[in-house]
Amino acid sequence: MPVYQRRDDRKLESIGVGREEIRIALRIVAIVAGGMLMVLPAYINQTLFGRLRISVPVSLAISLQLFVLGVLLFIAAIGPARLERLARAE
Repeated sequence: MPVYQRRDDRKLESIGVGREEIRIALRIVAIVAGGMLMVLPAYINQTLFGRLRISVPVSLAISLQLFVLGVLLFIAAIGPARLERLARAE
């Protein structure tokens, strides 16, 4: 009867970058991108209105959509559970 040895997955994950590190890095990138999308619409609005001569309602609509995308990306990156914990703590 052959003897099968159990493969130790912990040793395989310790070599190189594991899933947790990748998840943390992607979360940091999403938080930074969300923050940029919340801050940059003001600059983009000024640039679009001033240089490209786009009408005010169109440039405001673009800025508002970018801001909303930034907020949604930020909430998705942080996680709704963490936001609920912060709200309960107050």
